[in-house]
Amino acid sequence: MKSAAKKSSGGHLIAFAVVLLAAAGALAVAMVLVLDVNGIRRGCLARDLNRDAYRTAADLRDQARRAIASRNYTSANDMLDLALSKLGDSYRLGYHPDNSEEALLAAKAAVARSEVKIATEFKSGALNARLGQFENKVRIWEYCRGKFRGLGFG
Repeated sequence: MKSAAKKSSGGHLIAFAVVLLAAAGALAVAMVLVLDVNGIRRGCLARDLNRDAYRTAADLRDQARRAIASRNYTSANDMLDLALSKLGDSYRLGYHPDNSEEALLAAKAAVARSEVKIATEFKSGALNARLGQFENKVRIWEYCRGKFRGLGFG
């Protein structure tokens, strides 16, 4: 009798541990979605990726690169301003810190000192970072769409 009772309580402990681990896993998934860890929720649920804004900004970046190559920094600076404006905040993904803001502040200070070449370098780096973030957002969105389709959700 005693050995049967011990086996029964041991089985209950294992079942309890399994239930506890499953609950912890479900809580972890819920936390990722609620807190938008690494922008996963926002990337998966994005409705409008605004690919037109991305293409326009990328085209303007390419034009700015050609202007930089010909040492026309003033034109390049204007094109980068326009590209950043066209892209807007469509590149944002979740709560990732946006270090490009600091580069744009430095660029603004450089323009105030008439250091247009330096400002162009800062703006170019900020735009490239933002375009990269937009590309990451698109990859997450496409990954989630593939998973949803695999589950039969369209």
